[in-house]
Amino acid sequence: KEMLKTVPFLRESLPAGYLSDPEALEGRVVMTPLKEREPVLESRLASTDVTVGGVSAVIKPGMRAVAVKGDKVIGISGFIQPGNRVDVLVTMNDPTTKNEITKMVLSNVLVLATGTEIEDSRDGKPRPVDVYTLEVDPEQAERLGLAAAEGKLQFALRNMTEIGRAHV
Repeated sequence: KEMLKTVPFLRESLPAGYLSDPEALEGRVVMTPLKEREPVLESRLASTDVTVGGVSAVIKPGMRAVAVKGDKVIGISGFIQPGNRVDVLVTMNDPTTKNEITKMVLSNVLVLATGTEIEDSRDGKPRPVDVYTLEVDPEQAERLGLAAAEGKLQFALRNMTEIGRAHV
């Protein structure tokens, strides 16, 4: 409740599905970020049976959250943000020709979260590593895990207007 602020709106300017009672919002989990002075919509909240937040609250049924390590190159210099969609590419050695090849592993994947963790480098000194959490189905999770183990991943950021269209 202490995170909410009531502000006046013209009733006819409020979108359908808005909630105005702070008591009704207590304990609810927000699935997408809210901006200051933005009406709280039922569609932006997890169902009432979801009582903990975090990534698990926003994963669609049947999907999985898989985290992959990256760097500023894989993350396009910080331009990839939660809510974006990406194509996942892997660069690896072709087992038949021994030449380096790049292939698309997954297309139109939702980025759930981005962050940085600290890990020890080869010289034993701590260094930051970017981590990207993607929403995938179980078969995609297997392909992503294999691609990450066998080669170097890279993301291709998709235009927001192309979200419904997959390119293969």
